[in-house]
Amino acid sequence: EIMMAPIYAPSGESWHNVPTWNAAYIDGLYENYRSYGNLTLVKDHWEQMDLQAMSYIAQLKSDKYYDGSPKKVWLWYDNIGLNDWQAPDGTNGAPEGCGIVGTAAVYRCLEEMCYFARLLGKDDRILVYEDAMKNIYKAFNETYFDKESGHYETGFWNTAWAHSRDKYRQTNDLT
Repeated sequence: EIMMAPIYAPSGESWHNVPTWNAAYIDGLYENYRSYGNLTLVKDHWEQMDLQAMSYIAQLKSDKYYDGSPKKVWLWYDNIGLNDWQAPDGTNGAPEGCGIVGTAAVYRCLEEMCYFARLLGKDDRILVYEDAMKNIYKAFNETYFDKESGHYETGFWNTAWAHSRDKYRQTNDLT
């Protein structure tokens, strides 16, 4: 059974496994290794990092949100987390939704975990992570890339921002 990894930051008024926050754990250990080349922390934290990565994979494979409503498989939730910022009114209502950045954060963590797995000789996990990454990549591009405009677009729009923002979101293309 996959358990929830520790939660590091709130999402609105509740706590969820939100990769835009919680990815700091794996990202931080990755950057520490890149900077100093010391595998000690990676070895010491492998089990917990793997737990977090497997939790992300389980959540992305699901076709349901936390509340049981349907969601697209291999994409992060559009209603839990944040995009490039939390909405000023305290809701999770960034104009572009949360799914695109949450999905990208999980993909990046899985890339980092593949790197660590290679260093540690965890070949079985490399296959699991790479398989998930292929599915994420396909779902991400099929869902968010608009061939006509040449931009990534979430299709999510918080109308509260219509008076002061246009629908093009730079974050979507940078992600």
